[in-house]
Amino acid sequence: MKKLFFILTFILPLLGSSQELRLFNIQLFSFDSVQKGAFIPLTDMNLWNEETWPFAEVFYEKNELKKDEIQTLPQNIKSDFLNFVKIKETDSIFIYNMLLDTVFKFQVDKTELIRKQNPYFGEVVALKILDLDLESMGTFYWNSFVFIGSSNPFQTGNIHQIKWQKVHKSEFPSGIEIPINKNWEDTYSPGETYKYLTNEHEYLIQNLEVLKGMTEGRHLIIRHKETKEIVHNSAFMYTEGTDLSPLFSESENNQWTGKIFKNKPTILYGFLWLSFGCPSIDFIGNKEPSLIIYCDNRH
Repeated sequence: MKKLFFILTFILPLLGSSQELRLFNIQLFSFDSVQKGAFIPLTDMNLWNEETWPFAEVFYEKNELKKDEIQTLPQNIKSDFLNFVKIKETDSIFIYNMLLDTVFKFQVDKTELIRKQNPYFGEVVALKILDLDLESMGTFYWNSFVFIGSSNPFQTGNIHQIKWQKVHKSEFPSGIEIPINKNWEDTYSPGETYKYLTNEHEYLIQNLEVLKGMTEGRHLIIRHKETKEIVHNSAFMYTEGTDLSPLFSESENNQWTGKIFKNKPTILYGFLWLSFGCPSIDFIGNKEPSLIIYCDNRH
């Protein structure tokens, strides 16, 4: 009897004290270039295996999936799985797309729970969403966030693609500590510098180079336009598992900022691409903890 075994990480950021703010992403499932719909994977939430999963028999060989099969789980399995991952069937699915600045709403009890093979190992269990115009949503797997709960945590009307303008590197204020390992700081030289302005703030980002033209990181500061007070200081570094996302794109920019959550600070998003793990949303001010997006990024 073939059983599946996989380990999944679990982090629980909180939304106030009343509900958990667990964010998921959207994935497009397709086989042989045929689109099968949008899915919200739920198998990036817990540390579990067939010993801890209470309905392991659904994953046994007698129910083994074919390569391109998508199987809708019966209601009793759906109910027990959702209970296991702390989702209520009375909950709503809120999908916020930054490009459209729109929230789409679906009901959990009216949404199919499906299972399919993961390309690397194991299986994916996901909610299947059919009524989304994915073509209008841009890079939806990157620019959309999903929350499942009783109330909508998102707000619209204040999200912006960051459109950088190149400036002379002297515009980046000197003497600002780079928040990285002190042993590394002296190995970098300031490179090309870019600016972005909002009504209130000035964003400045500067490449960190080990050799001329060889960027290994970026230093970002945000300051008030009038007082020049620095309200944010962070660094984004190239590592074995992360890469710097391009600052310019022919279509949709990678970096975003704005207030998309009720009662939370302005976000910073899209500065890093991850080979392992899942992306996170940062907040201006260096005080609010980052929000990890569950994405089932198995390798």
